[in-house]
Amino acid sequence: MNINGGLYAMPADSGPMAYFYDKDVFDKAGISEPPATWDEFYEDAKKIRATGSYITSDSGDAGLFNAMMWAMGGHAYKLNDDKLTINIAKDKGAQRFMDLWQKMRDEDLIDVHTKTWTDDWMKSLGDGSIASLISGAWMANNLLQGVPQATGKFRVALLPTIDGTPINGEYGGSGLAIAKKIPDGKLDAAKKFVEYVTTNDEGINARVSNGSFPATTKTLNQKDFLAKTTLRNTDGSDNEFFGGQKYNEVFSQAAKDVTGKWEFLPFEPYARSIYGDSMGLFFSGKTDLKTAAAKWQIALRNYAADQGFSIVSR
Repeated sequence: MNINGGLYAMPADSGPMAYFYDKDVFDKAGISEPPATWDEFYEDAKKIRATGSYITSDSGDAGLFNAMMWAMGGHAYKLNDDKLTINIAKDKGAQRFMDLWQKMRDEDLIDVHTKTWTDDWMKSLGDGSIASLISGAWMANNLLQGVPQATGKFRVALLPTIDGTPINGEYGGSGLAIAKKIPDGKLDAAKKFVEYVTTNDEGINARVSNGSFPATTKTLNQKDFLAKTTLRNTDGSDNEFFGGQKYNEVFSQAAKDVTGKWEFLPFEPYARSIYGDSMGLFFSGKTDLKTAAAKWQIALRNYAADQGFSIVSR
């Protein structure tokens, strides 16, 4: 994490996007393999809806919107000095995602009512009402803790792509930085801690063994990491949540498929905080997705101008 040639933070965890799916529901729908393309995802959604379940859910998640733009080859935001481009309306990745989501919303193929991270959401994942989810690789342990009743039913796959050509985005992750006003005499200790957590094998392994997903390519390529078939329960015991699958092989490949052509907004937390103000109109059925996104774009550009950025149209 560099600014003007200076190192200001180190990545601790990463979140390459992956596809988590309930194999039991897919089998029930007559689907033998997870979707490899978004066209297949759409067709699978219709088969799964015929069984009474939804293929996935989205009640208005700004993080997912950005991650899907990224995974579909988008680059809606770009900062060059003080010149900021915010162009969701013409971004190819955004257009691809919005066209797909609009079609699926119109045909009642995605659950837009169940709020993410709620008890109802976890229950729906556990009982198969929601048959899959698109998330970061860090979701593995969250599923184990949130829906233990689904143990053995879920599998992981690479995210569907546009045409089969490998491409992926990141959905979350974390890093460590040192506060500017650190107490006197503590800077060296803080630096050593950051180095231990983010670059030391012992520190990395301690986090990864407890469910964090690594940000280091060395860890992603370790034989023991790739060969894992179990997650760790809170009591320390092993759990074959993914039915014995070598799930890290999938996640490691997902990380390699991430394209670097993406930038976040310089005020990302604010952008996400107002996402629902505009995009909520789509999920509530009051407008179409592109109209809602246009409203969000206007709000983002207005805020950027207030913060002193020069807005670039393209």
